[in-house]
Amino acid sequence: MNFECTALNEVLVKGVDPGHLINVTVVEDGGEEIMRARMDGVIIATPTGSTAYALAAGGPVVDSRLAVKLVVPLAPFSRALVPIVHPYEIPIKVLTSEVAHILCDGIVAQRGAEIRIVPSDKKVRFVRTRQYRMYDKLFRRLFIP
Repeated sequence: MNFECTALNEVLVKGVDPGHLINVTVVEDGGEEIMRARMDGVIIATPTGSTAYALAAGGPVVDSRLAVKLVVPLAPFSRALVPIVHPYEIPIKVLTSEVAHILCDGIVAQRGAEIRIVPSDKKVRFVRTRQYRMYDKLFRRLFIP
């Protein structure tokens, strides 16, 4: 079954049963394996989404001027598994050992065991009413009580 969803922040692929790990494999369209492990799920985040769920799951903050995506394992069984910064324009597939929930920006979009994530042609323009300084804002939100 094919479906489409557009996400500004992230796509989350997670197991249906919260108490059960799933096998997750992430591969590039060309076939190169990026990640394979048992975990609760995986977050594929844009730079905009890097300061939300992906950060809470242990991923880095990505400067919004970079054309990359994050591949962040969610509660992996192995502590050796780390988040990966991956080129935005290269499509990836997420394969799971069983049917998983697929959420786009927090909204359940579908259930499946193979998900293809491709860059969108759509562009988002933000209207700013005052000067935006990403690092100042990040510092204020994360480090000053």
